[in-house]
Amino acid sequence: MGDVSYYGKYLKKAGADVTIFEHAENFNNSAVIKNSNCSIVDGLPEYMPFKDSCFDKVVFLNHFNSFDDEKKVLKEVDRVLKLHGDIIIEEVNPKGIIRKISIIFMKLLGFQCKYYAPCEILRLFKGLGYSGEINDVENKKFIYVGKKLN
Repeated sequence: MGDVSYYGKYLKKAGADVTIFEHAENFNNSAVIKNSNCSIVDGLPEYMPFKDSCFDKVVFLNHFNSFDDEKKVLKEVDRVLKLHGDIIIEEVNPKGIIRKISIIFMKLLGFQCKYYAPCEILRLFKGLGYSGEINDVENKKFIYVGKKLN
């Protein structure tokens, strides 16, 4: 989910079975074209149209911030991720000035976004039974990699 750019295409070439899950109104046509070798599924993260425990990895790219029902999304992610599967979240660090300006702008437009600090992501997923770590990317972004333990 999120800004997939060419990621799906490269993962597919590396042998991964890739499903891009995104709401149709958020589809970036160039991302769809760039990843034409991947399965692309329309939907909302609150209602994932997948079987239980069907994914080895769930990846959010700059998109773990704009849910209508956060609890439902977390429940769905946990449902579709296999035991010992990985969740990977790449997100802009909300403490940077660019993100702070973006947050104000998004709120003015009426979006109900919640931008997590890295420590909040760690706590959130630890409370759900995941072990994980945060990797900082040039103080601009962070990447959380967590493993589902139960």
